[in-house]
Amino acid sequence: MCPHLCIGLPPKRDASTDFFVEIREADEERIFIGDLWQKSKAIGFFCNMLVKFKESLLRCSCWEFPEQVLKYLEVEQLYNSIISAEKREELHDKAVLRRSLPELSEGDTVPDVLDFLYRSLEYRKKMQSGLKQMLLRRAAEFDALTDMQKEEGATRTAVQESLLRNRTEKLVRLFELSELECNLVLLLYLQQSGFWDMDDLFYTRKQSRNCDLPHNLAAALNVSERELLALLSGKSRLRRFGII
Repeated sequence: MCPHLCIGLPPKRDASTDFFVEIREADEERIFIGDLWQKSKAIGFFCNMLVKFKESLLRCSCWEFPEQVLKYLEVEQLYNSIISAEKREELHDKAVLRRSLPELSEGDTVPDVLDFLYRSLEYRKKMQSGLKQMLLRRAAEFDALTDMQKEEGATRTAVQESLLRNRTEKLVRLFELSELECNLVLLLYLQQSGFWDMDDLFYTRKQSRNCDLPHNLAAALNVSERELLALLSGKSRLRRFGII
C-alpha cells in the first residue's frame, strides 16, 4: 500500500473498546435512575450473602442483581484483573476449558461472567472479594447522592427522592424499631416487591419443599438462623405490631 494512502486514517480500534464506549451512557442512565437508597440497602444485603453462598450453588438468578448497579466496563475490569483478556484468548485457543469463556463484548452477559468465575475454584475467591469491594464502593456513591438530595432537596439535585427511606424512617420512629428489625422489614420488602430477580434464593415454602429461605434471609442480614427465627416468631415485636 502506498504510504500516502495511510495518511489521515484513524488508528485501528479494538472491537471490545468500541462496545464499552458505546454502552457507557446507557450504563449511567440504567444505574443512577430510580431509588438509590433502596439500591444501596440491597447491595448491603447482597454482599452479606455473597461471602456465604454455598459451594454447590447452581446457576441461579443471584448473579442478575450486580448487573442492576454495576457498569459493564467495571465488570470487564474485574474480569481482566482475575484473567487477562490475553490469557482468556490463550485458554480459548488451546481449548483448555470444556466451554468457551464468556466475553461481554461478544454478547455474553454480566451473569454469564460472574457465574463462570464462581464455578472456577481457581477464580472464585478473587471474584467474590473483588465484586464485594466494587459493590460497596457503588453503595457509598449512592449514599452520598441520596444524602445530598435529602439535604438540598429535589430542586438542587436530579437524584430521585427515596419514598421508601422516608416511610422506613417514619416506621422506625413510630415503633422504635432496632436496626436489625428495620433491615428485616426492608429485606422482606425487596423480596416480595420484585425489586431484584433472585427467586432462586428467596422463594417461599409454597414454591419448594427444600426451602432455604431462613438460611438466605439470615445470611443477608448477617445473623444466625436462630436470631432470624426469633424475629419472625409470633411473639416478636414485628409480629405483635402487625408489621410483618
